[in-house]
Amino acid sequence: MSRPDQSITYLKDHGYCVVRLPRSDMRPLQTLIHAGKKDLQRSGELRDIMLTGNNPLPDISVDNAAPLEISGKESSSTKLEIGLNILGNIIAALGGSKLSASAGFNRAKSLVFKFENVMEDHADINLLDQYLTTASIKADQRSVTNALIDDKVYVINSTIKTTTFTIMAKADNQAETTLDIPVIQQVASGSLRVDTSKANEGIVSYKGSTSVVFGFQAVQLIYNDATKTYTAINPLDSGQMAAKDAGSIAPNYLSLDEGVFFRVHD
Repeated sequence: MSRPDQSITYLKDHGYCVVRLPRSDMRPLQTLIHAGKKDLQRSGELRDIMLTGNNPLPDISVDNAAPLEISGKESSSTKLEIGLNILGNIIAALGGSKLSASAGFNRAKSLVFKFENVMEDHADINLLDQYLTTASIKADQRSVTNALIDDKVYVINSTIKTTTFTIMAKADNQAETTLDIPVIQQVASGSLRVDTSKANEGIVSYKGSTSVVFGFQAVQLIYNDATKTYTAINPLDSGQMAAKDAGSIAPNYLSLDEGVFFRVHD
């Protein structure tokens, strides 16, 4: 039995899925398309693929206090290699140098992430359901239409974001370990500050000037194959998949589970 992929499950206990490359422009009501066994690829805005019916697109509520189980709480422990890859993506998103992310942690065996001052944006799922009930699929988009009727499209309903991440490095026995302060400070830049005041305890904080989204919740859209009409939404389980970097969807094909999926008939 294979072990869970820690790179996509470290937010599972907090009820969210992971954004592999944290970014500032990810938000509710954007669409994701299933693009691999555990990956969702950002596609665009829901409003751009649907024709609005009698019910309006829901409003997005922004900058809410995050649920208590997230802000100031620790992630599950990740192996050093996986944790450093996550950290490198976070540092790059906050404006630092990803190339130096692994430096300074050579004594550590695992990393734990702590999310500070987390804010949440969301769209109401009930209102989203009402919108989809009267909306229809735009006719001029073959790939997205095929993805919709194959139930491969997800809509983001909640995101969590922060400017500050704290990293706790652990030794073999989960004990505290020291870090190489001068090397770690090299990732700092004009927009990224690094706090190494607790580095002797294995703790470092990274703070950027702009909030970046690092977790999301989404719902799967279920469509009737024959009529191409919306029938239901299905919440995505936390830690089940991860959102990868944005990409384009080519006009006549769509990357799915094991490669390229070709629809040869409607």
